[in-house]
Amino acid sequence: MISKAIYEAEGTTAYIVNIMSINNVQIYDVVQVSPETCRFSVTGKYTAAAEKVMARYDKKFTKIKDSTFENFMKKNITRFGLYIGIILVTVLAIAWSRMVTEVRISGTETVSEQEIMKTIEEYTDVPTAKKDIDLDELEKRIIDIKGVSNVSLEIKGNIIFIDILEELNPSEIVDYNEKKEITSKYDAVVTKVVLYSGTAVVKEGDTVLKGDLLIEPKKVMPDGTVTDIRATGDVYGRVWLSKECVFTPTIIESVRTGKSKTYLIGLNSDAEIKSPYKNYEKEESEIISPFFPIKLKKITFYETKEKEREFDYSEERENIIKEKTKELESEIPEGAEKIRTWTSEKTVDKNVVLVIYYEIVLKING
Repeated sequence: MISKAIYEAEGTTAYIVNIMSINNVQIYDVVQVSPETCRFSVTGKYTAAAEKVMARYDKKFTKIKDSTFENFMKKNITRFGLYIGIILVTVLAIAWSRMVTEVRISGTETVSEQEIMKTIEEYTDVPTAKKDIDLDELEKRIIDIKGVSNVSLEIKGNIIFIDILEELNPSEIVDYNEKKEITSKYDAVVTKVVLYSGTAVVKEGDTVLKGDLLIEPKKVMPDGTVTDIRATGDVYGRVWLSKECVFTPTIIESVRTGKSKTYLIGLNSDAEIKSPYKNYEKEESEIISPFFPIKLKKITFYETKEKEREFDYSEERENIIKEKTKELESEIPEGAEKIRTWTSEKTVDKNVVLVIYYEIVLKING
């Protein structure tokens, strides 16, 4: 950029050239634009001197263009912070594009993700530069973890994706020489007996208690002799689960005092942050750093205190039954068939006793 200014001044070209020359001010591109005015250019070095000369000789002038460095600085001084900010963000973005800031693990069922993360942390810190990660070396270390058969590693953006292939569980070895009784894990009414070997001591419709014998490891031979044999088979039964809750006219609940304290730590950090309050509620969430493209863990502690309040069971009844029924459902073993559910309620000394029942059918042998 050429640092210069263009003026239109009162006077002829000869007059303007003379007064500038006398005062050692260099001008160029002098043109008479009208009988009364002329136009000339001056470098940034002489702009201030040229204006002083015209003022001294009482010559009116107008600056019609100013591309001097001083004028550029004056116009853009307030924008420099923005420019610097844009430059810094660009530099940081380029730097972080070359970093790994997050680890995502998939394919784990029996192998602990914490064990995999520990192996990664022993090899390198996260965040770290992509160039500092040797995927082949990291692959070897992860495969050395017990239970890992193979692993696939890929870096996309700022994330390293780790897909684990676990070893197959060894086939269960069955000892057919073992003579062990099959007993019930529940109080139940038998609905079906599937016998493979041994002798069933229960039939459909029988009531059994937890621990009762279902199939004994014996078999009566055609000649009447009894032979020890492995007991195998499944017994299904109808089981009733229940959950009892007592609700008083007044309850003690925790309420927030309004005080809170928030901490930010690395997403994969194992640092233990202790609450500054004796009684508190804790909330955790993932956020993106406002300064760098990296995920952080946000931990907030809210101070609480105990407060007594009146409790009207009738107003909350519907929600309570839904909540407690859901809690009881979570206790139902996997694979069980849900038959029906119902509730009973009674009042004892102003307290409401709620019982949730669930009827299910499942395999009752251990």
